[in-house]
Amino acid sequence: MLIDVNKSALLIIDVQTGLAPAVAGHDKIIEKIQNITFAAEIFNIPVIVTEHYPDKIGHCIADIRKSATNIVQKIHFSACEEHQFQRVLHDIGSDQYIIVGMETHVCVMQTALDLIDQGKSVYLVDDAVGSRKATSKALALNRLQSAGATIIDLEMLFFEWLRHGDHPAFRKLLELIKASG
Repeated sequence: MLIDVNKSALLIIDVQTGLAPAVAGHDKIIEKIQNITFAAEIFNIPVIVTEHYPDKIGHCIADIRKSATNIVQKIHFSACEEHQFQRVLHDIGSDQYIIVGMETHVCVMQTALDLIDQGKSVYLVDDAVGSRKATSKALALNRLQSAGATIIDLEMLFFEWLRHGDHPAFRKLLELIKASG
């Protein structure tokens, strides 16, 4: 049940310039996602970024987009419906998907449910996903947990990736945890 740094992939869903400002608490969510991408880079974890209709909603926020090892543009709410996304999943070969992004009750939820259907372990970072309304986010997280997703927070993720306090990245990640509250 622990998250394994060697089996993980980070999936960042639709943190786009035209959508993010409408999401409740978007500044804090974006900060958490940036911290998670920093940690993913330290551990050499693949980072998949999706962009839903980027010509209409804008591209992923630049500071997050630059960490991507793969960028998938999509028209379906579930990224799993896109052939390019399925190729990326196959090429990466991860068993565990750490999911962050927007909006929790639409693209995040539908993608996560499809990944669970594909037999993947799905971990949603509660403080790094968001919706326009808090009730929509809460309903989606409850539904996802009932379907088999594990709900975590940034701190749980970092300590599971680290596994011990002697890890060379421990101090850097501890600073991020303290700074982001």
